[in-house]
Amino acid sequence: MKRILPVILCVLLMAAFCMTAAAAEKTVFSLSASQTTLHKGDAVTFTVSVYAAEPATSYGLMLSYDSAVFELVNGSCTVGGTLVSSFNNGFAFMFQNATAYSGTVGTVTFKVKENAVFGKYTVSGSASVKNGSTPVEASGASGTVVIACNHSFGSWTR
Repeated sequence: MKRILPVILCVLLMAAFCMTAAAAEKTVFSLSASQTTLHKGDAVTFTVSVYAAEPATSYGLMLSYDSAVFELVNGSCTVGGTLVSSFNNGFAFMFQNATAYSGTVGTVTFKVKENAVFGKYTVSGSASVKNGSTPVEASGASGTVVIACNHSFGSWTR
């Protein structure tokens, strides 16, 4: 009997942790860079994806980046089966009926400006997800790249 009580307590604790983890799920966006080390003049494409924990009618991810470093080349929202699907410095798409969409949202391409300062830079996105007019818990995304010097050094000659 003394051994059964600790086993029951362990099972109850594990069940409590599982319920907490399931309740904490939310819609999560991600940004993935085509390359993480860049040089002045290089282009980088970020692929945007989302995992929806619950159905929603509208999804949005507004981008933020250092315009002194990056020039926006183009972007496209490629989610199919939507009422609206657009890119305008961010991604927005809407469904007629609530849908738990998970998958690729689209891509955005930036060019590193010639006068960019070397260093580490982040492209991020703020999420807004709603089911009708009711907000759905969602987290934005970020992707980091490094602007590096592309000189190759050799031996000194006279």
